[in-house]
Amino acid sequence: MSDEMKKQVEKMVAQIGKMEIERLAQSAEAVDVGAVEKIVAIVNENSRHDVDENGKVTIAIVDKATGEKSGLTVGEYIDQLKADSATGYLFKGGAKSTAASGLTTEQNPWLPQFHSLAEQARIMKADPAYGARLRDAAKNIADTSNPFMPGAGHNLTKQAILLRENPTLAAQLKAEAAPKEKNPWIKSQENLTSQILISKNDPAKAARMKAEAALVNPPKKDYRFIPPQGSFKRCAPYEG
Repeated sequence: MSDEMKKQVEKMVAQIGKMEIERLAQSAEAVDVGAVEKIVAIVNENSRHDVDENGKVTIAIVDKATGEKSGLTVGEYIDQLKADSATGYLFKGGAKSTAASGLTTEQNPWLPQFHSLAEQARIMKADPAYGARLRDAAKNIADTSNPFMPGAGHNLTKQAILLRENPTLAAQLKAEAAPKEKNPWIKSQENLTSQILISKNDPAKAARMKAEAALVNPPKKDYRFIPPQGSFKRCAPYEG
């Protein structure tokens, strides 16, 4: 298959996948067209589109840390978004519905980038329930745990929120969660074979790793005895 044909197939698969996600978002009662677009974006960030042996396009929700399928269907994942206090505002009857003020998470005055005590007070006075949902959403986003880390803290919903609300922080957290490459010049990871291979195939990388290792390797102890200055005094000649 030519590169041009592959591009056309990928475009077709993406379009079919988008239509299916839009259909499921509408079935879950997305509040408007803008909300449908946001739901499509969130699902696409956490899914993989494939074509099965029968030529049918399939969408699998994946664990972004491992790339493995999560076992959730797209419909189940969208239901999770509807039940989540941070994304429920995208749906009618969701955990966080749109209020008359028209504010959404992007304009949340509890978020650092939109922080406003006056706006917080106004919203809490006009619609306390909506204000509480905005406050909870901001708290979820500001959670210090890294949702990209594998294990108990891994959270696809919070990943999607961070990617949408704060892409810079999301990129930083993803980098922190990525498996760290071992440095064979560090004493605890020392490996002579790896040192030789890296030095041969990528001298610049080897130089960088050596410099990094020099910062963390324990200092070499010098056991030589160097007498302090003035320890040995010159003696006057003996006269017998």
